[in-house]
Amino acid sequence: MTEFEWFRVANYKKIETTQVVFDHYKIFLDWTVAAYLCARMAQIPSPFTIGIIGGGQLGRMFIENALKMNVRCAVLENDENCPAALVAHQFVKGALTDEAALRQLAAVSDVLTYEIEHINTEALLKLEAEGKKIIPSPRILQISQDKGLQKQFYRNNGIPTADFRLVNQPEEWLYAAESM
Repeated sequence: MTEFEWFRVANYKKIETTQVVFDHYKIFLDWTVAAYLCARMAQIPSPFTIGIIGGGQLGRMFIENALKMNVRCAVLENDENCPAALVAHQFVKGALTDEAALRQLAAVSDVLTYEIEHINTEALLKLEAEGKKIIPSPRILQISQDKGLQKQFYRNNGIPTADFRLVNQPEEWLYAAESM
């Protein structure tokens, strides 16, 4: 499965009724399939540990379904009382932008994933270059962090999206709006 196919599965597959709002887009994600794909793509035998960057409600739902598949989960979050910490096998306290904390999570995980986009992609790219499996790739995350790149990615890959124009300066806004 290519990264693009993973991106499509993770963002558009609707198997259960878990609805997630991600950057103002409604995305349906079956967390059980996500946990399974993480393991399959990393080709890791059970039991293994998935490290989840971010410990919110999405991370908790992910873990609850991963537990059904005998998958261990570790969580990185700054708040020890976050929803995912209550069900994770291991908790790493730290900022999602802190490279040392990300490395600590990577050290106790066979594969990494994330449930939030406001994280340190440069650190993740370094970990990936060092051989750590990260699904989806931090390159996908970089695209979703830049809404212009994200919209262009959608357009380039035939994913339906609202019409848009990219502008760099305020004086370009009027022309862009009129040309749509």
